[in-house]
Amino acid sequence: MVQQQPKWLRLTEQLLDPIACAGGDLLDPTTAADPDVAAVPYCALIHLVDCLQTIDLVNKQGKHSVAVCLLRQGIEAMTLIDLGLQDESFSYPLLQEWKSDSKSQGQIRATLEQHVWPGYGTGLWQESWADYFGNLARSAQPYAHYTEKLLGWQLGAFGFDGDKRFFATMGPNNYDPMKASRITLLISLTGWTLARLLLTCGRSPVVSGYAKAIHDWGAALATSNLLFHEEDWGKQLVPHVLFRTGCDWRDV
Repeated sequence: MVQQQPKWLRLTEQLLDPIACAGGDLLDPTTAADPDVAAVPYCALIHLVDCLQTIDLVNKQGKHSVAVCLLRQGIEAMTLIDLGLQDESFSYPLLQEWKSDSKSQGQIRATLEQHVWPGYGTGLWQESWADYFGNLARSAQPYAHYTEKLLGWQLGAFGFDGDKRFFATMGPNNYDPMKASRITLLISLTGWTLARLLLTCGRSPVVSGYAKAIHDWGAALATSNLLFHEEDWGKQLVPHVLFRTGCDWRDV
């Protein structure tokens, strides 16, 4: 019997492409007052979509550490996408500073947190958007460099001896079904975050038409067995997660 796809995955496959296309229409720099500056969030959106597509491809091949690295870049790109959805008088000076390397991603996020995010409502559960997005960004931060933690995504866990030790496989294309499923869920979470940004800005009738589906998408993610309702989101992207005997990590 073939297991039914979880609802969050079905909604990802249904919504991600049309929502990304609608985002491209919104951020199209050719009609902007300054196309050179406006190209930054547009290119950030393209980079995000390219990252998510590549993550899906390499994840299925068992290259989980590569997938996690690209996930971090995709999450970073959303800060600039968010900025591109704001009024030009607010966004252009910040985008110029980013282009000149005089303002970091973190500084831009801090400005959005102060001036924009209070109007974004809650995140995946009942946390503020600032807490939600800040946690999401911090969960991927450790994967900027090749570290022992990133190496952990290359290992395929296959056994647990009950004494806080597990056995693992290693090698090229080392597919681990739990790691693969967790990364697929994080692709979905990143896509839902993009959808929320575009929905909140309220400028796309296409995205507004998906409002209920986007709400259902977030609700399905929030109840997934693979996402931990924790204040410390560092746990969302730790390489090894072991479920107790009798606990099923597979969503239905």
